Amino acid sequence: MLSVVSLLQSEPPDAFARALAGPGRLGSAIRDHLSEGARRIGVDPEQTRFSDEEEDAIDLVALLFDSLFRTSSLQDRARRLYGRLVLPYVKVALTDDGLFVQREHPARKLLDAITEACEGNQASTPQERELLDRAAAASQRVVAEYNEDIAVFELAHAELDALLGQQRRRSALQEERLVKATLGRERLDQARETADEALMERLRKVRLTQAVADFLAMPWRHHMVQTLLRDEDPARREEALALGDALLKADRLAAENRGRELADHLLEIEPLVLRCLASSGLDDSAARHGLAGLVRALATPDGPRRAQTARPLAAGETVESSEEHKLWLAGGTATIGHDPEITERMRALEIGDWMRVTDVHGEIVAAKVAWISPMTSRFLLVNRRGLRVLVASAEELALMHKDGRLVVGSERSAFDEAMRRVRERLDSAAAAD
Repeated sequence: MLSVVSLLQSEPPDAFARALAGPGRLGSAIRDHLSEGARRIGVDPEQTRFSDEEEDAIDLVALLFDSLFRTSSLQDRARRLYGRLVLPYVKVALTDDGLFVQREHPARKLLDAITEACEGNQASTPQERELLDRAAAASQRVVAEYNEDIAVFELAHAELDALLGQQRRRSALQEERLVKATLGRERLDQARETADEALMERLRKVRLTQAVADFLAMPWRHHMVQTLLRDEDPARREEALALGDALLKADRLAAENRGRELADHLLEIEPLVLRCLASSGLDDSAARHGLAGLVRALATPDGPRRAQTARPLAAGETVESSEEHKLWLAGGTATIGHDPEITERMRALEIGDWMRVTDVHGEIVAAKVAWISPMTSRFLLVNRRGLRVLVASAEELALMHKDGRLVVGSERSAFDEAMRRVRERLDSAAAAD
């Protein structure tokens, strides 16, 4: 058996690559390939059979590789790379029981490293292409040099892991940037909502001239957002809020033809108005021009006044923010039919916890909790490259779990996760029998 495997080890892996395209085919492909190899060295396949140990080794390796492709986001280009490793791993399974029981087994560590290099790798950047090339070189080294000496796996792993260390550092930086961007997005949304509420509350109170309504809806609301985002001083926030009430008072004084009081009031709030306009990016000259336009509009007591409305800032989101919200399930948290018990389990998730998420394309992605928002308690999930997979609340995660799109408790190692799936599959088959 070992002679046949060694003979075939260096041959093109096309048959195994094709078998990995569909579940359940790899075991048959391995048996057919070995039987053909035996025939080529003069052994009559009709007069021989695999021993029970050999059958088990073939089945375990086939289930392992098949599970890796089912549970990891591996691209089609990775099939040939993994197909090349099938026979070396059959040989390891035949000669070394530690492959399936020792977490630090060199062959396990190499397969984990190759999966880390290939998972979700679209080869879209020079770094990703370099990772794929190094993973391919590691697999070729095993094929060329492995002859029952496990040291070749250690050497191949050491070379690949050195490059993966750089990738992990880049992923950590990417994660850090993503957390800051997500927090900034949430703070901006909250500031916009607060400014919208403040504006709507004031527009509902009275009928206003168009100029005052426009000032409230644009410069003042923008000033409110900027103050909420950039100024932690409560007094400055109260000052920005008070400016809105001061403009309502100015309009009321104008409507009542109380010119002297209006002039004194405008002089009093002039610094606030100029500061408000400056926060919109206007220089001093442009800000004073804007103030003059507001004063002219208020100088006519009988100017037309009517009930005003304004479009919420959330309705004018950028394309980027719209894409961000597509990551969140529709319906918020109040209307989702979630299971309270599962929701509590999701709330107990901690940073660093791993899970498997089925994305909108039906692909299974390994994801971990990178950050929990202190503002909304939403969870930011990222993949092994530090790229965002999902931003969702505990209720939304519970709904995904109910739909079978999320499995909590994924193993940190790709090999361990694949073997866990193999055990589940074997347990299900045993229960069915």
